Amino acid sequence: MMVIESLSLYINLIEKLIDLVEGKKRKKKALNTPLGETLKKVETAQEHLTDAIEAIDVIREQVISERTQLDTLLSEVEHKKVQYKEATSDLKDTQQLLNQDQEKLRTALGINSKREKIIGFISGIIASLIAALIWKFGGVLFEFLLTLGKTTA
Repeated sequence: MMVIESLSLYINLIEKLIDLVEGKKRKKKALNTPLGETLKKVETAQEHLTDAIEAIDVIREQVISERTQLDTLLSEVEHKKVQYKEATSDLKDTQQLLNQDQEKLRTALGINSKREKIIGFISGIIASLIAALIWKFGGVLFEFLLTLGKTTA
């Protein structure tokens, strides 16, 4: 009985080897025919498709990584916008307080900004007139003083 089982296993092994060898021969014969060339092209296309799928996976990972970075940057921009609005609001409040303090100080000192402007304008006109008179009559006055100095000396 054991001999029969051993022979049966041996025969099965030989049949598998024959099938394997004949399969390779059939494949070699098939590759030499137009159908074989088509099979080669299909295998090449499969390889290229596999490469393309791998490349798509790499690109997908890069896109996910870049999207994550973009989301982080957008979050930071939104945070900076909020900070900017807060700082702008604080600045406006501070300017209003400063203006109020300046007005209170002017009132306490009795200084009127309109009055100051009018006084400054009038004093500027007077200074210009004096400068023009000196320019116009300065040379004549200088000559007069020189002649006076010579006569007394």
